[in-house]
Amino acid sequence: MIKQGKPIKGISRSEIVWTQVIGYDNTTYYVTSKPVRDVYYLYKMVDGKAERLGQSKSPISLEKKFITK
Repeated sequence: MIKQGKPIKGISRSEIVWTQVIGYDNTTYYVTSKPVRDVYYLYKMVDGKAERLGQSKSPISLEKKFITK
């Protein structure tokens, strides 16, 4: 889990950022969830702002769907 610090533009303050992923094309992604961890969200950084790509009950399924080729 990334320690609390400067908020990431586009990600709600109520979400916890669990991990940062750097894709093969050097794109930055963030996996987040609410504190109860029942749904995970995947964000992609575009022009300095996080854009939500999807949500799932498993962060692995988000990675397989949106990041891995």
